[in-house]
Formats: sequence, structure tokens, C-alpha cells
Amino acid sequence: MTTSKRRAARVTLALTALLILLLAAVSCQTPQPAGFKGEGAFKPKPCTDCHSQTVSKVAAAKFQHAPAKANNCEGCHERHGRIAVASFKKRGSELCYTCHKKDAVEGKRAHIHTALARGQCVRCHDPHASNNAHLLRETGDALCYRCHAKEGFQRSSVHKPLLSAGCLSCHDAHGSSEPQGLLKPEKQLCAACHPVSQQYLTAHGGYDPQKASRRNCTACHAAHSSSAPKGLLREKVHAPVAQHECSSCHEAGSFRLKAAEPALCKGCHGDELKSFAQGKVHQPVGEGKCSACHDPHASDFKALTPGPEQVFCAKCHPKLADAASRPAPHKPVKERGCTVCHDAHSAPERKLLRRPAAEVCYGCHSATKAEQGGRRRHEPFAAARCLDCHDPHGSAQPKLLPKFQSELCYGCHKQAREDFFKTYIHTPVSNRNCLGCHRAHAAEYDGLLKDRGGSVCLSCHGDEFKKAQGPGIQTHAPYARKDCLTCHDPHASNYPSQQVAATGPLCLKCHASVAQARKGAASGQGSVHEPLNTGQCTACHSPHSASRPKLMVGEAQAVCLTCHQGLIDSIKSKPSHQPAKQGKCLECHLGHTSARPALLTAADPRLCQRCHPESEASRKAHGGIAIKSSPCLGCHRPHFANAPGLIKTYQHDPFARRDCVACHEGGAQK
Repeated sequence: MTTSKRRAARVTLALTALLILLLAAVSCQTPQPAGFKGEGAFKPKPCTDCHSQTVSKVAAAKFQHAPAKANNCEGCHERHGRIAVASFKKRGSELCYTCHKKDAVEGKRAHIHTALARGQCVRCHDPHASNNAHLLRETGDALCYRCHAKEGFQRSSVHKPLLSAGCLSCHDAHGSSEPQGLLKPEKQLCAACHPVSQQYLTAHGGYDPQKASRRNCTACHAAHSSSAPKGLLREKVHAPVAQHECSSCHEAGSFRLKAAEPALCKGCHGDELKSFAQGKVHQPVGEGKCSACHDPHASDFKALTPGPEQVFCAKCHPKLADAASRPAPHKPVKERGCTVCHDAHSAPERKLLRRPAAEVCYGCHSATKAEQGGRRRHEPFAAARCLDCHDPHGSAQPKLLPKFQSELCYGCHKQAREDFFKTYIHTPVSNRNCLGCHRAHAAEYDGLLKDRGGSVCLSCHGDEFKKAQGPGIQTHAPYARKDCLTCHDPHASNYPSQQVAATGPLCLKCHASVAQARKGAASGQGSVHEPLNTGQCTACHSPHSASRPKLMVGEAQAVCLTCHQGLIDSIKSKPSHQPAKQGKCLECHLGHTSARPALLTAADPRLCQRCHPESEASRKAHGGIAIKSSPCLGCHRPHFANAPGLIKTYQHDPFARRDCVACHEGGAQK
């Protein structure tokens, strides 16, 4: 071994030893749960401690699933869970096949019982225990009726095997090589009880259906039960079959037809076929393929159709196969079938509609037709183009709309999509609910609105409006008139609350005197309140209603101090000007504009002299000097101060000594 290889081996060995030591150290330091008592502390309890009801059920049952009988819950379940709620080790029948061989249950059968094909063994078998053999949940046909509606098996005439031996006399429970899980090919199965005899031949008009190559017995007979008094004939039977006149269509003693379609059908239905040639013709009719839609012998459905209209029509119209099961199916499609609106053979209208599309719709929707008398009508509705907005078969959307409400509307109102793409969008618009405000067909008001102007708004904002009608409440004039659109855009805006403009310009549109005053104050030596200057009118005023004059959002002091917060603590703790302390800001200041600084209501000292007029006491307080024309704010602060009398903090030395004559003589300044 080379030196380099020996060195590499030593390094690998050292690293391995280090890793082992680290793992040991970590395991020693791993914190243990409270109450841990060493080895064996987590010995599992049996499942039966919690699942006592299951234990009792298993013990009382006549037949017990082997794992359940042995309390071997973990034969099927994961103790801590892995799959679904029940914590099975495997899904569905795959779990069962760990013990029950799949080949023995399903084999190579072409037709597997639906429940088994879906892996739902437990639909029929109880996984723990049962009083029925094979752990069946119920006995006999009652088990089958858990999935198969029993009405079809209990009509007035019932197939005898069904009454005596039940479903399994003809069907295999798991599956079969034959359709419907039959034990044998249909004809062989029927022949076991109904062998060919003279009575059998007489009942079939002298023909032996066993020799028919393309038809089984169930072409004419119901397999389970029938309303027919005898013969288990299907609910609707072709007249020649009911009268045992097979030779009306077939050659005597043979199943060969006397003529091809539609010539054969014309023998009895000539007049009908003639009428079918008018207008738009259904393709099978035009091709003479009557049997494409009608069974020539019998059926359980009207007009001898091979199934419910919604089902067999979809064979040629596959896009409509799911129409009846859509979240919002058209009621006729789901409950009555295609021929409510369409003629099955021919019609004067396209799509084989029985009448013009709107007339077909109005046949059921008479109340909608009455809306044609509305003062304002939606253009597609006025033109009777119902299908512009509705899917006639079914939709995933309410009202049979083919798309989301807004997407449908934007199909025509393309500009609206761009106009509504703004910062602030009305909730109905953002929720794509155009019908929150508009009617779909017709209305008495412009824009197809549900109500007049702001009354539409009140359908959502009504509670707020009611509060504004209370005693002592002042209301903004447009709001009182329900004239919401004076200030708001009903769809979207780039301004808060969907305003039609920024707050300041919007308010000043009506409050022109304030706008003029602002202009004058700004151009001279005056002052403009900052919220007015920046267009924040709603900082002080409510746009809708308030319990205070001028729609103020609060008492004057509270409103003012929202911005002038620096005054709050000082007014409370220091010598303060009485109006400021009492919240009477508007005794000295104007709310919007003033020709003087600081929005003062009058010039200094005239403003102060309203409360502090010239008097002997005032002259004495000012060292005998007349103050009538002296500005008060030269010595005093307007709101609060550290010293009594609201005197400013920093004072001229003679002033601090109140030695006024040091600078003034005879009441006049030197």
C-alpha cells in the first residue's frame, strides 16, 4: 500500500471514530420528556383501551375478521397514522389484497363491480365483524339497494328469481366477463329458466329470439321488474311487438327486415315522416336512420328512445354530456330533457328550436317577458337575444351565465374594464358583481339601476344613512338628498372612497366662498389653515353627517389637538390661557382662513382686549403703562407658559424686575 493510500485510510478511520463520538454525545444530551423513567417507559398500550366500542362489536358478532378477532389492529392500521383519517397501511382494496389474493377476487374479468373497481370493498363488507356471512353489511338485496335505487326493482311485476334467490341468481357480486356482472351470456342465462317451447314461440309471435344475432332478451323485457301485467315488458313497447305482430317488420320465420329504414317505418309513420321534411331537419332524420334515436322493440323511455334524452342525445352532442350535472343546469335539461326546447325531428328554427329562441325562453319565463315593458332595456334583451348572456343548457355560473358576471359584461363594455382599473374600486365591481347595482334585463332608471340614484347605494349603506337621520344630527346637503354621485364614482377612482376628485378641489367646487377666501389669504399677508391648504377637509369635517355644527368630526379642542399635539401636555400641566384650557380654540382662531397670521380672528392687541379691556387694574399690572396699542404677544405666550400671566420664559432684565421706567417714560417708550 502506498504512503498516500495509508494516509487516506487513517484519515477515514479518524473521521468515522469522531462521528461515532459525536452521535453518542448528542444521544446523551437529548432532552427526555417529563415523566420519563428509562427503558420501557414508552411501551405501547393496546388499541382496545380506547376503541372499546369496536371491541364490543367484534366480540358480539357471529363472523369476525381474522385480524380484528386476534386484536391485531396493526395488521391493517398504522399506529401513528399515515394515510387518511383511519390511518390505513394501504389505500382501499390494496390493503385487502395483502391477505385476499387479487386474482381470486377480480380474476381476469372484463366487467368489475363498480364498488370493487373503485377499491371500496368496505361498501359491502364490514372490516371488523358482522352477523352476516362474508362480513356483509346487510343480507340479500338490501345490500344492493344501498347503491341501486330500489324503485326500479319493485314495480308491479317482479322477475321471479329476484323474489326468490335475489340479485346473485343472475349477477356475480365481484364481476364477470359479461356486461352487468351477469353469470353467463344473457341469452344463455335466460334460457336456463325459459327454454324454447311452443308456449315460448307463441308468446314471441312464432319467432325464436334466441336465434336473433344482434338482440338480447332485455331489448324487450325488463330484467328486474315492470309495470306491464305480464311478460316483464319494458315500460314503452312498439305496437307491433305488443300485438305479437313481428311480421309487420320482419319476414315470416326470419329476422330479416322487410325493407330498410326509413322505407320500413313509412309503412306506419308515413304522414309523420312527411312532416319531418319541412324546415331544419335533424341529421338522423335526414339520413333516414330512425333507429339511431328509437328502439324498434321496447324501451323504458318515452318515444322508445334508448335512454333519458340528456344521455342518448349526448352521444352525438358530447359537449353537452355534462349539461345536467353542471353546478347551474337549465331546469328543463336536468328534469325533462332536450325536447322541451328542441324538436327531435325537424323545426322551422335553427338548432331545431320549436319557436324563435326568445319565444322558447318566454314559454317558461313569462315574468322576464313582462320586463320588456321597462322604461330602460338592456340592448341584448330588447333585441330578444337571450343567448348573448345565457347558456341554454347549463353553466358553472348562476343564472346560466356562460362566464363570470363581470367578464360577461366586459364582453360588450370593453372600455369599462380599463376605466375601472384604478386604485380604489367599488366593492361590487371588485367582487365582479355588476348585478349588485344594475338589473340585467330592464329597469325604470337610467343605467339599468335597480333604484333611483343614491337609493341604490342605500341597499348596502342603509344602516349608516339611518343613523344620520337621528335627532341632533347635521347632514351634508348632497348626502341628505341621497345624491351620492356628487362626490363618489360608482365604479372606481384613483382617489380614496372612490371620490370623483381629490378632497380639497371636490369640496371647494360647492364651497366657493371658502375657495375665494383661501385665494385672498394666500395672496396677501393672511394665513390659511394647513388642512385646507393641503386639501384635507375631512381632517376636521365629516363628509356625511355629524352631531356637531359645521359637520365637525369632534369638539373643537379635540380636533385641533389631533394636529397640534405639542400643546396637549403643556396645557394640562402649565399655566394656560383660559380659552385654550377650555377648548375654545375658535374664540381666537378662524377655521379656514384669516387676513392675519395664525388664523387670528382679530389683530393683536384688539383680539386680547375682547377679554382683557383697558382698565386701572391692567395699567397697574403693566407698571402704569397704557397698553391699548401695545402688542400683547411681545411679552405673553398665547397658549401656555412656565410663569404666571403667560409671560415668556426669556425676559429683558429691566422687564424681569418690572422696572418699566428704565426704558419708558411717562407711559411712552423712550
